Amino acid sequence: PPAPVPVPTPCAPQADLQELLERVVAQVTPALLHIENRKAGGLGSGFLIDAEGNALTNAHVVGEARDVRCMLFNGARVTAKVLARDYAMDLALIRLDMRNAETAAYVRPLPMGDSSKLKVGQMVLTLGSPLGLNRSMAFGVVSNARRWGGVLAMPRGGIAGLMNLFIQTDAPINPGNSGGPLVTLEGKVVGVNSRGFPNADGLGLSIPIDTAKDVLVRLKAAGEDGQIERSVIGADLGPFDPADDACEWAYKLEQGVKVLCVFPDSPAAAAGLQKDDVITRIAGKGVGAAEEEDLPAVYRLLDAGKPEEPIEVEVRRPEAVTLRISGMSSLAFYQSILMPQIGVYARAPYDTEVRGQQGAVVTGRWMASRSAC
Repeated sequence: PPAPVPVPTPCAPQADLQELLERVVAQVTPALLHIENRKAGGLGSGFLIDAEGNALTNAHVVGEARDVRCMLFNGARVTAKVLARDYAMDLALIRLDMRNAETAAYVRPLPMGDSSKLKVGQMVLTLGSPLGLNRSMAFGVVSNARRWGGVLAMPRGGIAGLMNLFIQTDAPINPGNSGGPLVTLEGKVVGVNSRGFPNADGLGLSIPIDTAKDVLVRLKAAGEDGQIERSVIGADLGPFDPADDACEWAYKLEQGVKVLCVFPDSPAAAAGLQKDDVITRIAGKGVGAAEEEDLPAVYRLLDAGKPEEPIEVEVRRPEAVTLRISGMSSLAFYQSILMPQIGVYARAPYDTEVRGQQGAVVTGRWMASRSAC
């Protein structure tokens, strides 16, 4: 016989939820930072992660600034040094000037949660400075815990969004919210608010805190220039469905990743990768992408080596071919190959906090780039 349907737990009375929200906001607010990027003339948010004054925010919030001005929850203003930035993941590490004893007394770091355990429908809060209104809170639910969010052109060049997924919520993320925390009702941060869509209501994207934890290791170990280099091969990849391919050989493949575009003068082009190739293995590991949400894991495999370090890529076309493709710095690819070939491009609106710096979202299909492929 079928298992009995579990009886749902009764909803908490409205007064209980109200009290819970007030308690979480009181717990989280001391970790909030209102960030002013005076070099670029923009605003953003951040949150403290330890007692030493280290804090996380978005790379597009700090841009190329060496330091930013932060306002603590009690109104005190403190200078923070930008220690490192990873444009590909849109994350940056900053550190408050802790020489003032009063500042040190007000440092209240946020505990980190586990974003892998988030469920659709789970209640969350976004906090930050939307439109410069610091110490603001919005309440919503997780709409999708594994969302591909498109590709973003970053300040100075570089590409964000290829290598990570996002948490989608209906809690609004407006300009100024970026870099602030996404927290659970237990007061633990599970995401870094990253993108909003001005033409859509109830749609915001946050970088999972598990992703941020991994990036944080690299940020803390960054060199003197504070720049994290990511490796790309210069090809646009897409999901592969054998049923959509007219070639008989494609039906025999269980999985793969479709090559949609190979940019001229890129490492992929130099190695002989071709449009419509199907990548089946990278560095000896089988790969497949049935949907866009599977693509970041593939791009991360291609980023496993250092820029200019060759990686073995197996493709079908229909014959099996093994290529050795050298990586290229994502910044160098953007500046020397992508932009000269396709110029300015955009897909969906993006909540750029740093006025005067490029913040256009570009399609994962690089739609405007087809003439360059």
